[in-house]
Amino acid sequence: AEYMGSAINRLAGVKHYIDNFLPQKNKLKKTRPAHEMASLHDLETANSLSTQSQPTFGINNKFEPGYDLITCAALGERPQVPSRDDNDDAEVGEVEYAMMMDEEGRIPDSQSLMDKVFRGGIRPTLRSILWKYMLGYFDYDKTYEANMAQRKLLEDEYFRVKLQWKTFSESQLSNFAELREKKTLIEKDVIRTDRRDDFFKGNLEDNINLCKLYDILMTFCFYNFDLGYMQGMSDLLAPILMIMEDEVDAFWCFVGLMKHCVCLVCQLLSV
Repeated sequence: AEYMGSAINRLAGVKHYIDNFLPQKNKLKKTRPAHEMASLHDLETANSLSTQSQPTFGINNKFEPGYDLITCAALGERPQVPSRDDNDDAEVGEVEYAMMMDEEGRIPDSQSLMDKVFRGGIRPTLRSILWKYMLGYFDYDKTYEANMAQRKLLEDEYFRVKLQWKTFSESQLSNFAELREKKTLIEKDVIRTDRRDDFFKGNLEDNINLCKLYDILMTFCFYNFDLGYMQGMSDLLAPILMIMEDEVDAFWCFVGLMKHCVCLVCQLLSV
């Protein structure tokens, strides 16, 4: 009973906010029957309340005991953003990228690179390289040779995980309800991904890119059992695959993106 009473109070507060604070256009005026009309005293009280000045910020807790009605949020003063030179907004190209690397291919000042990317973006011809770093596939502090050696190890791991679901028999799949559900969802999402783009036109039988998209998502289900596949992941993977083109590179960049997303969600939930 206490829970229901609290819920009713909160619904009443929402209705109060809609009726009194949100603008209502073209609202039809209806005349109520005489027996439903409020008394003169009630009308005078309501008019006096409506003429009271509304607070410009903060919380109004006078509406109903135990209920806080937020009337307006204080945004504070607008921050002063320093102006930047036009050169700061230039996209990162091959020349800027080469200047940031040392002789062995490391990128010592990765933060400066990230700032430039944030302000100006990346030249399309360089995205397939820098996205590997930004999504955690390559390490800024490793040499070029070390990153390529790491890529070889990750390539072998990818095909090992892929082989697990590729070798499932029909009888095994019939006893794995969760995988069947994910598989069906992936099949539906893959063929609906960016249909207007030539890269994904067609179907799984005649478009190798759709096959890559499907294989990467299925492999990710086995790589990360806890997260698996959720609707919409195909849309996050699609631009990565278009830029990388290589199935292995796209998979590990997608893994890095999912790690970032999970960390962000965990931070939001902890607030």
